[in-house]
Amino acid sequence: MAIKKCKVAAKQNYLKETFFSWIWQTQSIKTNPLTEDSQSINVVFPGELNVDDGPDFKNAIIEFNGLSVSGDVEIHTFSSDWNLHKHYTDPKYNNVILHVVGQRLERSVRQNNTHDCFTKTGNKIPALDLSKWSIKPLNKLFKEYTKTTIKTKSFICCHKKDIPNEELKILLEQQGLKRFELRKQKFQNAIKSYSVEQAVYSGIMEALGYAKNKNAFAKLAEYIDAEKLKQITHNVPVSTRIKLIKTALLGTAGLLPEKLNPVWKKIKPEIPNIMNPYEWQFFKVRPHNFPINRINAISCFLARTIQTGMYNSLVKYELNLEEIEKHLQPYCKNSKSKIGKPCAGIIILNVWLPILSATREDLQDEIVEKYKTYKPLPDNYITNYMKQILPAYSAGRFKDKKGLCCEIYNQGMIHIYNNFCRTKQCKDCPIKKEMFDN
Repeated sequence: MAIKKCKVAAKQNYLKETFFSWIWQTQSIKTNPLTEDSQSINVVFPGELNVDDGPDFKNAIIEFNGLSVSGDVEIHTFSSDWNLHKHYTDPKYNNVILHVVGQRLERSVRQNNTHDCFTKTGNKIPALDLSKWSIKPLNKLFKEYTKTTIKTKSFICCHKKDIPNEELKILLEQQGLKRFELRKQKFQNAIKSYSVEQAVYSGIMEALGYAKNKNAFAKLAEYIDAEKLKQITHNVPVSTRIKLIKTALLGTAGLLPEKLNPVWKKIKPEIPNIMNPYEWQFFKVRPHNFPINRINAISCFLARTIQTGMYNSLVKYELNLEEIEKHLQPYCKNSKSKIGKPCAGIIILNVWLPILSATREDLQDEIVEKYKTYKPLPDNYITNYMKQILPAYSAGRFKDKKGLCCEIYNQGMIHIYNNFCRTKQCKDCPIKKEMFDN
């Protein structure tokens, strides 16, 4: 009886989604597998392991019959789990391009005896059966899985390599400056396409969302732009502007509280597009950073600057970053929400300095110097992760010639991660090229 119970327990672990996620993450599958509808696939990048709500892997790159497609991947033990979990009703799964399953057998006859899976938008999702395409029988792979400790978001060629501290420091500074230049170019294009005011506004809004809600905030800034906010608050005192802006943003975001409905009814006819509440992330987001609180926090700054111009209100301080940090966090009566110093720092580093560089040719050297010596920002999931990968980086923040800790090294590491690590472009990675190939 004891032996039988052990076998049952082993089989239950054997069928857990975490095991099949590991197979997909490590790409322990045969070359050029076929989906259940006979499409040949080549996995360029399996995606980033998602620790939030939604699909298991984000931003995967897969070739279907030679055609490259980018999207998300969902992992299940049984093919019927897609319908059992009602993913077909959830907009978060609309970008899924592949359904990876441990077995094509149905969990139960209650699942309508169908293997087909569809997104809410009606797209049919191809399925890959790991029981057919794993590189080894599943029982043998499971033994390997129980011995592994890999829990990282991706697999990097330089893992635990001993890189000389000074060389890595120089390289990270170079990559940090490349990241700055790319952001400068992004804002130059935005200014040409729209206006400097919209560039500042959309940059600040995106920064409010951090990693999890930055795309949603960017969309919000597109749906209700700076010019529209200016029209709504024309000839209105600052105290009233705050409520109008807050209502306009929350209503457009699809997050309007009931108490603001009377104000929203007056504004809504001027706003053609409304976001879906499902587009916002709350899972594993600190309450202070909930989208509603972020919108409440920025409304005070917008109320004070939208009529005279956000750019004009900031450019008068030029490179007095301490004053800009204060200016981004104005005191508002009856408001408990504030942007906070960490977020203000992100706005200064990733929005204001690149925009100032894009608009003031006479200050280029001074702007770059301010960027290179800006104080460290709080770590995020990327910098925490990269510190585990590179011992020289994890030993502590690098310091400049004056012995001060600077954010540029973190920015360099973020640039490397975003452009090389997350898509496994190891052969083009500057760390590999400049240090490992020499």
